[in-house]
Amino acid sequence: MHSLLQIKTRRKQAGPFASNGAASPARYGVFVALASVSILTYCASVFWRVSAAEELCFGRSNLFGKVFAQAEFDEPPVSGSFGSKTYSFDRDGRTVHVHYHLINGFQHTFGSALTTFEVGSAASDFGFRVNEYRDAYLSSYGRTFDHWLDTKKDLANNIVGREIGLKARLLHLNGSAAEKYMIAETLKALDDGRAISHPLSPKVSRLPELDAFGCPLLPRPAIASDSRLKQM
Repeated sequence: MHSLLQIKTRRKQAGPFASNGAASPARYGVFVALASVSILTYCASVFWRVSAAEELCFGRSNLFGKVFAQAEFDEPPVSGSFGSKTYSFDRDGRTVHVHYHLINGFQHTFGSALTTFEVGSAASDFGFRVNEYRDAYLSSYGRTFDHWLDTKKDLANNIVGREIGLKARLLHLNGSAAEKYMIAETLKALDDGRAISHPLSPKVSRLPELDAFGCPLLPRPAIASDSRLKQM
C-alpha cells in the first residue's frame, strides 16, 4: 500500500509532460508550434493595423502597399524632406506634404505604441530590436551609412511610441478609443519633433550609439572611411 502511494505521488510530481517519456517531446513540439503560430498571427495583425493607419493618415502604406491604393511621390521636396520627393495629402482639412521617411517614422512610433499597449513595453522593445537586427543583416543595404542613420532614427522613435502606449494604458483606454488616441499622439509627436521624421534630421546626429538602445551587435557602416561617418 505504501509503495502504491509513492508511485502515485511520483506521477503527480512528474506532471503531464513526463508521464510518458515518448509523448513528452511530441507534446512539447505541439506547444512550441502553437506558440509560434500565435506570435506570427499577432505580428501579422500588428502589421495590418499599422498599415491601415498609414493609409488613413497619409494615403499610402509602406507595409502593405499592394493592398491599399497608393499615392505617388510625384511632387518636389519640401523643407523637412531633406531632398526626398513628396506628395500632398489632405488630412482633416490640412495639407500634409508626405515623404517616405515620414510614413516610416509613423510606422515605428505607432507600431511601438500599439504593441506596448497590448503586450507590454519589454516585449515591444524586444520585438522591434529584433526587427532592426533582421534589417541590418538580411537586407541589401543593411551595413550602409544611410541604414545606420535610419536605424538610430527607428530606435529613437520606438522609445517615443512606447511612451505613448504606456500613457494609453494609464488612461485605461480600450479598443478603438485606445487606437485613435495612439494614432493622434503619434501624429502629434511627429509634428512637434519628439518623433523623428527623417534620418538626415540633425537630431539623429545627436542620438547616442546603438549600444545605448540595447543593440550592441548592430553593425556600423561597412565603409568606415565614409566622410559623413566621421562627422557623426
